[in-house]
Amino acid sequence: MNTTGRHQPDDDAFLADLGEALDAAESVPDWVRETGYAAFAMRHLDLELELLTLVRDSAVQPPVGVRAAEGESPRIVVFESGDLTLEVEIGPATLMGHVVPATTDLVRLETREGETQETETDDGGFFLLRRPASSPVRLTLRGTDAGLVTDWFPI
Repeated sequence: MNTTGRHQPDDDAFLADLGEALDAAESVPDWVRETGYAAFAMRHLDLELELLTLVRDSAVQPPVGVRAAEGESPRIVVFESGDLTLEVEIGPATLMGHVVPATTDLVRLETREGETQETETDDGGFFLLRRPASSPVRLTLRGTDAGLVTDWFPI
């Protein structure tokens, strides 16, 4: 850093590079700029959401006393946060979930590739989503309280 106040020869090269970068920034395609703005707008999303913690995955901890052969029973994942529990059954074509205690929430499924689906829970706290082609996914619950989000998990 030049603290003497004198102009250095490297400053000319730096200013030329800076000018080129600014000129190039004006030629960025609109879709790239819009994607960047959208990503920047989402920078605090996770700070607004409380994380639901994975407490059980039947792929890792099969249910005790169940005698079905491997691959015959659906995979169950359970998330908790405080007094709320989210149970998700992962079937071949659907994800069926249950929020306990039952609340009216908007449930959003998101893949890392950006595919999203949304649905609402019914009066009993149940919801149904189509199983996406890609994995991992995460689920976000938005209701009358603060939002809750699962960590990314494979399906």
